[in-house]
Amino acid sequence: MDFFYRNYKRRIILAVMILLTMILIITNVVIYSILKHVMENQFQSAGQSVAVSVSLIISEDLDGYRNFMKTRDTTSEYYLRMQGCFNKIKTASNIRFIYTLNKLDDTHIEVILDSEPIGSQYYSAPGSIERMNEFTRHVLQTRRPTALKPVHSSYGYLLGGYAPILDEHSELLGMVGIDIDYGEVLSIVQQLLIALTTIFILLLLFIYLLLSRVSHFILDPVLKDKLTGAYNKRFFESTLQKSIGISLKTNQDISILMLDLDYFKNINDTYGHIFGDVVLAKVATYIRECLRKDDFFVRYGGEEFAILIFDLKPTIAMSLAERIRKSVESHNIYNAEENLSIKMTISIGIANLQQRELSALELVNEADKALYKAKETRNTVVNF
Repeated sequence: MDFFYRNYKRRIILAVMILLTMILIITNVVIYSILKHVMENQFQSAGQSVAVSVSLIISEDLDGYRNFMKTRDTTSEYYLRMQGCFNKIKTASNIRFIYTLNKLDDTHIEVILDSEPIGSQYYSAPGSIERMNEFTRHVLQTRRPTALKPVHSSYGYLLGGYAPILDEHSELLGMVGIDIDYGEVLSIVQQLLIALTTIFILLLLFIYLLLSRVSHFILDPVLKDKLTGAYNKRFFESTLQKSIGISLKTNQDISILMLDLDYFKNINDTYGHIFGDVVLAKVATYIRECLRKDDFFVRYGGEEFAILIFDLKPTIAMSLAERIRKSVESHNIYNAEENLSIKMTISIGIANLQQRELSALELVNEADKALYKAKETRNTVVNF
């Protein structure tokens, strides 16, 4: 039945769409992870580089920095000059905080310079104490710049870098900290992800529409006989077992018609296989014209066909078979090469399920037996 073809088509399209969706989701996750990792590395490197630059700026006036460490005078010319320098750097970049730190003990550090204006909710007055983290501890121990990996803090989700402040004798005076708002980084990545997801969704929609339109070009060569356009035996066998299950659940009868062209071997022997194919294609057309839309027409093998019909009483199935027999008998098939017309007849055997719990093979065997009986007289219909 076309119902099973449509269902098979839907399942194939669904399977393809699920596979493509999984591939696109994995691709999306991989791209997101790569973008996130790349941008993190870039911002960490940038933060570390700026920290080194600020450290060099401070090193140009070490006396001023030492004096400010003693006085903590936020009205001094040095403090105002450094705040102005820090703010210029911030204005030209995406840096959120610039500050310097001094070690108090093994677990605490204090803020010396802060780029935030006095009165800001994020301003840390000179001498504000904070706990040391693994990154500041690394700088203090190695006296080398380091990147600040993304961390949650009271100031937000931050990344950046640290650099040591060294005096003339390479002694450690403190360190510079650069913080970049990681939320902005994630926002950039998420915007790219949204754009990418939108593209993927549109791509999936396009593929779905394309498959809905052209899937029959893919499925027909797999499921149908090229010569007659009937479904092939393999698809029929898988469909029949499902049909029996549906019939038993819904209390709807199904019938199988097995059809065989009479004396077809003589056609091939007399007129050749090319004309034999013409005969098969023509007879298939005559048969199909007698069927309903959802009747399942099959080329079972050679000159033998099968029809699976749903929800017809045995007497109506018998009438349908008789109509097919008469249709084939009434048509002339023209042989252009021999310039003559020939007539074909067909023998048909019928088996009805009638709510019996039979296997597909058992039901086909019954139809085969009825066909064998019909072949004894030919051009006739026999019900099992």
